[in-house]
Amino acid sequence: MGRFQSLSQVGLVLADTITNNITAGTEVRLAVPLEDPTSAAPAVRITLAWTTPQPQHRNDPPERNPDGSMAPPPPTLSVWYLVSTYGATAEQNAIGAHDLLGQILRAFHVQPVLELPIDGMGEGRLHVTHVPADAEMNEKIWGAMQVRHRPWALFDVGPVQLLRTDPAGPAQPIVHPGGLRMAAIDVLDRARVQRITPSPAGEGGRVRLDAAYFGAPLRVSVGTTRIEPPNMTPLEPGGPVIATLPAAISEDSYDVTITGANNVPSEATSLTVIAASLPSVDAPDTLRHSRVNNLVLEGRQLGAGAVDVVFWPDSGVSGPADVVTISGNAAGTSITIPAGSLAPLRTTTYRISLRHSPHSFTPYVVLEITP
Repeated sequence: MGRFQSLSQVGLVLADTITNNITAGTEVRLAVPLEDPTSAAPAVRITLAWTTPQPQHRNDPPERNPDGSMAPPPPTLSVWYLVSTYGATAEQNAIGAHDLLGQILRAFHVQPVLELPIDGMGEGRLHVTHVPADAEMNEKIWGAMQVRHRPWALFDVGPVQLLRTDPAGPAQPIVHPGGLRMAAIDVLDRARVQRITPSPAGEGGRVRLDAAYFGAPLRVSVGTTRIEPPNMTPLEPGGPVIATLPAAISEDSYDVTITGANNVPSEATSLTVIAASLPSVDAPDTLRHSRVNNLVLEGRQLGAGAVDVVFWPDSGVSGPADVVTISGNAAGTSITIPAGSLAPLRTTTYRISLRHSPHSFTPYVVLEITP
C-alpha cells in the first residue's frame, strides 16, 4: 500500500517515474489534456480521471488518538489516471506522441510496483496497472474532456492511503482510556552468513565469509573465540569478510557467527577446522585478481614443485570446458601460478582447488578473475 500526505503526491510520483523512463527534455505535467494536440514540444499530461474507494478497506477499524479518543481511519483509494502524449512538431506530432506512449507503457510493464519513497514522497508500495480500454470507454473519456483525441492510456494506481495531517495531541500518562501505550519497537536487522570458504579450513588459516550485515562488522565468533579487527576485515564495504583463525582454534567443528554494527549476531553456521598437517589453501585476501599478474595462493602442506590447480565457475559448470586445470609451482606454504598460465580463464568468479593426490583435492576458495 502506498501512503501519502496528499493526493497530489501520487501524481507527482507517477510524473517522476515517467520522466526517468522517457526521452530527456519532455515536459511531464499534472494537468488536463491539451486542447490543441498540435504541440510545439514533446509533452506528457497526467490527468486525475476519478477515484474509487478500495472495497476491502471499507471496514478498516478507527484509529486511536494520543488522548485515547477514536478517529475515523484514513481513506484507502484506487486512483485512475489518464496519461496523454504529444509530439515535438506539427509534422511529427503523431509519431512522437506514439513513441512517448510506448515508452511509458513499457516502463510500467517492466516496473508495475513502485517502491516508495520516490523523490521524497510516499511510503510503502504503489501498484500501477494498465487498464484495458475499448471504444465505449474511449468515447466516454474524451467526450467528457471536450478536447481533441490524443494517444492515451489509463492506469489504475493503488492502493493509495491518505494519511491524517492533524498534529499529534499532548503526551498522555502511560495508563489511560484504551489501555497501556507501549514505546515503538525497533526491529534490528540480523546479519546472515551465506557461505564460508574454504570449508573445512586449516588450523591457523584464513577464511572468507560471504555475508549480509548492518554497517561495519564488529566481530566474527568461532565457537567461543572472538575474531576482531585487524584479524577480521571486510574486503570492501559491505562485501565478504576475511578472518584469520587464531591458534586457540584447533581441529574440531565450530559454530560461526558474524556481528554487525548494531551488535546483533547472525544465526550460527558450521565450520570444520582440520589439522595443520593436512593440505589446505587459505582464502585469498583480495576479491579480485588480474590475469596479467602471477597468482599466489597460501596454505599448508602444499607440496613442492609442479602441482595441478583446478578452476571452475562459482556460478556452476555447464560443460567440461568450464573446468580449467593449470600447473602451479608449490613451495610448502604457497603456490605460484604464472600470469601466462591464467590466460585460459574467463572474466568471472572461480572456485579454486589444489589436487594434492590423484583423487584428492583441497576445499575450494573463491576468487574473481579480471582482465
